[in-house]
Amino acid sequence: MIKKTEMNETKGAFYAILSGFFYGFLAYFGTNVINEGISVYTMTFWRFMVSGVFVWAILLFKGEKIREDWKEFLKILFAGSIFYTGCANFYFLACEHLGTGLSMVIMFTFPIFVMLSNWLFDGQRIPTIYSYSIALVLFGMLFLVDMTKLSVDMLGVGLALLSAIFYAGYVVLSKKSSLSPSVALFAVSIGCSVASLVSALLHNSFMTPSTLSAWANICGIGIISTAIPILLLLASLKHTTSEKTSILSVLKPVFTVIVGVILLGEAMTFLKILGIVIILSGAFMTTIYHDKPKEIKA
Repeated sequence: MIKKTEMNETKGAFYAILSGFFYGFLAYFGTNVINEGISVYTMTFWRFMVSGVFVWAILLFKGEKIREDWKEFLKILFAGSIFYTGCANFYFLACEHLGTGLSMVIMFTFPIFVMLSNWLFDGQRIPTIYSYSIALVLFGMLFLVDMTKLSVDMLGVGLALLSAIFYAGYVVLSKKSSLSPSVALFAVSIGCSVASLVSALLHNSFMTPSTLSAWANICGIGIISTAIPILLLLASLKHTTSEKTSILSVLKPVFTVIVGVILLGEAMTFLKILGIVIILSGAFMTTIYHDKPKEIKA
């Protein structure tokens, strides 16, 4: 039983890491889409629309029908429209005040809020090694921040913290859901598409892409950087705890930096390499720790 539990956790950790790898292409595709003159809100709408169509095709191919609990379906749809979309919007607003680097560091404190939520509402203990791991990961992420462009204001900090809290809410609700990963992704995609469309219309920035390159990058961000990593994240939550999945998901910035160097020609400095090594060390600490079987929820 213990070996089976450890195998499940290992599988869950692998899915979480792989999710971070595919998510790392988000900046590449997102930058290309924005360079086409498409607003963030419009990009987010098409991103999740493509994701929804992609997972719908998977459901049709597998012959899987949405026969699951509709209350659960609506709960995850709500989680997508409120928490996932809210996280993205608060993050972009924080970037306007703090820049992307510091906003990223603050946003990826969300594992702390996941653990606090599980402790407050479910009485789950917080393993000491997770505390050390988060501290090490956050320290490493500071080396990924361009200190020459660093600016701080309390409004920006508050917005970044709201982004972290909203993402933590999405992770916690997803962990407790009984939906299959594919059906859950379909619900999230619908919720995020509707919320993003409303935002784009309110900002009077909605448009339909008109070039082949724009559609190619939208398909890339919708499938490679959204549908696949979310499916892997949800699959990870089925095999291991939300705390471990959350901590391992902070590898996303590492893969983002690597993809930026390879595909966007960004510079790889010694400090970035040091930060990546420290973050990987913190993430590795969580993979060698196995929770007790009773704490794992299938």
